[in-house]
Amino acid sequence: TSVLLIFYIYCKNKFNYWRAKGVPFKEPSFPFGNLLQFFTHRQGSVGTYIGKLCNETDSPYFGFYGLTKPFLIIKDPNLIKNVLIKDFHIFPNRHVYCDTKVEPIMCNSLLAMKTPHWKTLRRLLSPVFTSGKIKMMMPLMMECGENLEKYLTNVVGKNLEMKEITGKYTTDVISSCAFGINANSLIDEKSEIRRYGKTLFPNTILRALQTASYFFAPVFVKLFKYRFFEKKAIIFFSDVFTNVIKQRE
Repeated sequence: TSVLLIFYIYCKNKFNYWRAKGVPFKEPSFPFGNLLQFFTHRQGSVGTYIGKLCNETDSPYFGFYGLTKPFLIIKDPNLIKNVLIKDFHIFPNRHVYCDTKVEPIMCNSLLAMKTPHWKTLRRLLSPVFTSGKIKMMMPLMMECGENLEKYLTNVVGKNLEMKEITGKYTTDVISSCAFGINANSLIDEKSEIRRYGKTLFPNTILRALQTASYFFAPVFVKLFKYRFFEKKAIIFFSDVFTNVIKQRE
């Protein structure tokens, strides 16, 4: 009982953070903060849930609690611009937990890598997205667009799941531009690249909670050591990438 009481007082003290700062905030629930609704109801992605919270407030910013940790959600475009550009040297890193032994792929990506290593990788990747390189990719994108047009022409009058169709289109674009191979997701219903692409982020309640914990509750990741990406999908795309390199050589 004493331990529970101490834990309750600790959480209540943490939940006073935004009130003490004079920042409007969403009233938290013990002990999950503002994540209780995300945990108990299927809210989709973390971004969808935070978007829902943004629509419920008129303030240009508001406080939010991921368990007992305070987060500031910014809505005002000018403030966002300051954080991402003018004051970037103060806010250089994304708040996402990563352990190289558990999730090496993510830890070596721009999503999770911290400074100064992030800056080195950013400098290496920037030349890929110059205007000249993007112009070279345009014929590949146009070809995928033509395949999309043909696909839609053949299904006129039918009820369509547009999320699935746009997913197939973006899969074709990414595989063509990044890997130099044709996924043919719109043509081949059994496309392996599309199938494994969907398994990167399985749409289940458990996986949604695991993904959210990488941002808001890293203590669970440290404890259970589960991956951000599905292992089978990572192995498949690693093999694809390795084979492409060998073919180029």
